[in-house]
Amino acid sequence: MKTRITSSLILGSLLFTGTVYAEGWALGAKAGTLGLGVELTKSLTTHFNARAGFNSFKYSEDYEDTDVTYDGDINLRSFGGFIDWHPASRGIFRISVGILSN
Repeated sequence: MKTRITSSLILGSLLFTGTVYAEGWALGAKAGTLGLGVELTKSLTTHFNARAGFNSFKYSEDYEDTDVTYDGDINLRSFGGFIDWHPASRGIFRISVGILSN
C-alpha cells in the first residue's frame, strides 16, 4: 500500500512541477530517481546559467518471512551545482557540467 501511495505522489508531482521566474532567477520543483527536489537557477548570460539543487527521498518497509523480520530503510539526500550552456538562446536543449553529492 505504501508503495502505491508513494508512486502516486511521485507521478502526480511530475504533472504539477513548475518553474517560477523573476529578473534572471528561476525556482523550480522536480521529481526523479533522486526523489523530490527544488532547484534555483540564475541566468548569467543569454547562453549560460548557474544552477543549484537539493533532492530528498525517504522510504521504509518492514517484511516478515518465516519468523524473520526484515527492516529496510532508504534515505537519499543529494546536493548539486551546475553550469548550463544553451547553444540556442531560446531553446530548451542544454549541455551541463557540475558536481552532485549523494
